[in-house]
Amino acid sequence: MEILRLISEIRNPVLDKFFGIVTYLGSGVVALTIIMILYWCLDKKLGYRLGFAMIVAGMTAQILKLAFRIPRPWVLDPKFKPVKSAVKGATGYSFPSGHSTQVTATAGGIAGYILGENNPFKNAVKTKRDRLKVVLISAIIVGLVVFSRMYLGVHTPLDVSVAVIISSIVAIITDKLFSRYIEKKDNGYIVAVILIIILGIIGAVYDLYMYNHKITTYADSKDAIKMAGVAIGLSLGWFVEKKYVNFKEKGIGLKLQIIKVVLGVATTFGLRILLKTIANNLFKGMFAWHMIRYAILVFWVVGIYPVFIKKFFSPKEEEQ
Repeated sequence: MEILRLISEIRNPVLDKFFGIVTYLGSGVVALTIIMILYWCLDKKLGYRLGFAMIVAGMTAQILKLAFRIPRPWVLDPKFKPVKSAVKGATGYSFPSGHSTQVTATAGGIAGYILGENNPFKNAVKTKRDRLKVVLISAIIVGLVVFSRMYLGVHTPLDVSVAVIISSIVAIITDKLFSRYIEKKDNGYIVAVILIIILGIIGAVYDLYMYNHKITTYADSKDAIKMAGVAIGLSLGWFVEKKYVNFKEKGIGLKLQIIKVVLGVATTFGLRILLKTIANNLFKGMFAWHMIRYAILVFWVVGIYPVFIKKFFSPKEEEQ
């Protein structure tokens, strides 16, 4: 807490707004948007890698949150005051940091792919200096988000440090697993799908057990059940896309790529609002619905919208 108190002494309105924006880079909305753009338009392999890494790291973090149940800094010390605007978005338990987990998995996953064994960017990162630039950019993004969580007063140094360690380990394992097995075998993706769905089920069962036995509250358990839904949605969508759809993400002009992204993002977030509205009005208080709605949302992104991409945004040679 001493470090948080020291950091709080440099707060001012300008920095409050700046770090309020920076911290958003670690949110689920930003992570989902990045994955959608990469998956639909630039590199499906990278999209799958990031989705896998973020779910493994995110679900691990949520399970640890439920296991340790460490309160937020202002609960640990009522005299400590966080930045007021950041409190609403600081849901669930404090340890480890969810935002730090997400941004490390995203930035670390992208950097690992660019620097990895089977990446399509070898010509752009030939020298040690180029590789250092990739690492440095990734570290700066992660560092800013991690510091923002402490500046805003919603996480302790321990919260963010453990989150970074978890996601870094997951990013490294993901790179090795995908490079050496999943992307080299015709049905290698089945292993990833099985791993994700098992982790999602474990997270959901553990979360439901904790909630039903009143060990955790409704508010503190929602994030974990949502992540379980994301895991189930990704695994089902991944299977459907690889088995039945197999769309091409590239091969069309920039104008069509932009239309594809805008339409996809608009329909995805429209669906997100619709499902949230249904949850608040028809299934309010129904804990499992949070898992169902996130599973539907991610299944749309990974398995259903690609059907429309294949139909309306395919390369000309594929249409013939």
